[in-house]
Amino acid sequence: MDEIVNLLDKNLKYIKHEITKDTIYNYVVSNRKKVKCPTCGVETDKVHSKYKRSYQLVERIFES
Repeated sequence: MDEIVNLLDKNLKYIKHEITKDTIYNYVVSNRKKVKCPTCGVETDKVHSKYKRSYQLVERIFES
């Protein structure tokens, strides 16, 4: 699973996954030490937000 997450985004670190019925939940964290706020541009190491993302058409990764 770590390899798949790395293919999707090299700035993410795989934590764990859960499988329920037809859904796979991947838990990841950013491996960036500091990032710029998209609004004000100030660099910070604080958590800016938490959110869920959906990956669609993951099979395209394996076509190449």
